[in-house]
Amino acid sequence: MRDNSNAEGIDNVNGDFMLVQDCYIHNIATNGVYFKGGATLCVVERTKIDNCGGGGIMVGFYTSPEFFDTVANPLYYESIYGIVRNCVIMNTNYAGIGLYAAKNAKIYNNTIIYTAKSDHSPIYFGLTFQDWDPIAKRPASINPIIKNNLVIQDVNTPSTFVYIRYAYVDQLGGHLYSLTGMPIMNNNCYYKISGSANFQNRRPNSLFDGNFSGWRNHIVNENNSMETNPLILNYFYLTSTSPCIDKAENTIYVSYDFNRHLRQGFYDIGANEYIQATNVYDNQKKLRYELYNNYPNPFNPTTTISYTIPTSGNLSVKVYNSLGQEVTTLFEGYQEAGMKQLTFNANNLNSGVYYCIVNFGNTTKATKMLLMK
Repeated sequence: MRDNSNAEGIDNVNGDFMLVQDCYIHNIATNGVYFKGGATLCVVERTKIDNCGGGGIMVGFYTSPEFFDTVANPLYYESIYGIVRNCVIMNTNYAGIGLYAAKNAKIYNNTIIYTAKSDHSPIYFGLTFQDWDPIAKRPASINPIIKNNLVIQDVNTPSTFVYIRYAYVDQLGGHLYSLTGMPIMNNNCYYKISGSANFQNRRPNSLFDGNFSGWRNHIVNENNSMETNPLILNYFYLTSTSPCIDKAENTIYVSYDFNRHLRQGFYDIGANEYIQATNVYDNQKKLRYELYNNYPNPFNPTTTISYTIPTSGNLSVKVYNSLGQEVTTLFEGYQEAGMKQLTFNANNLNSGVYYCIVNFGNTTKATKMLLMK
């Protein structure tokens, strides 16, 4: 790690549509990546963060009030609709993934290893003081979704896996909350080597400090989560007997894993989707009718559309513009069961939103694509 001066890996203040993808950010003095100051629709995916003097990925943080667009964001949210998915975060002194005044954040399929060595927790709800300026709002995070994440702490890192902060500050009007309501959490795996996981909520109206079973009851969620040894190799690769295999919740927000392998059937918990030694996906996984997010997205001018069909049959794959007008047919006819991929070339189309529509049997699925030239 370099010296402890103020030097982030990526520092985004009020920059919308940021995409951090397939990066390796390491040996950072402070935070690996953060997007704050009202940054909207930012995505960090398939990125490894290793050895940070601060936190790993911060969804929001502290921003001076003058940097906010108070017309679009009058409540001073630090991050809006941020997504962190398929990332590996390890060896940080503070939060693995921190949420600060984050509105509608989505945290899916990350692997968080040996983090919060000095303070915080692997998943941390923090307070944003916004330069202690009286005009700032300092809102609590709201509606976070945290699913399919694998979190591991060793004997040298704290036992607290999730921490919800609270403070009372006279100069800032009294009560400061890091979260409104309870987080939406499920299908996560927690493992403390030589110990048990702890969870804390410091808000005075809903205090909690206890184990995983108590945490489930406290937040009335995490029924499909587990506290167990994930049985991994090389820090984050699942082995064939891992309890994380097939235990994630499939979501439209995740199609690929950390290594850009297409997830199929029932997804696995964490950043890595288990693959047999032959580099063929586990053929025991049950195929379901799925249309995955196109990759890349946003794109220019080509993108790959992937889908699976559980049985052979006739289907059509078409692309429409935002007015509902068909712009091209990518496929129409008979296909065998399995995973399929098609390439959409938008070289002759204008920038904008397009929709891929797949009709199979009596079911239609759609995905939204953004062409940016």
